[in-house]
Amino acid sequence: MRKDLGRTDEEVAQLILYNCHQMGETQQAAQGMVERCLENRRKSVLQVSLG
Repeated sequence: MRKDLGRTDEEVAQLILYNCHQMGETQQAAQGMVERCLENRRKSVLQVSLG
């Protein structure tokens, strides 16, 4: 996780979209995955900074 926290949200989003495309997911499903992942990332960053 710490390695991923060094990446920007844009980098993470692009990696997720690329991987979803490679797996044959729809654009809508891929976008949903990006949104969930970024939300979880922000929660993780908040938890790390708080404690």
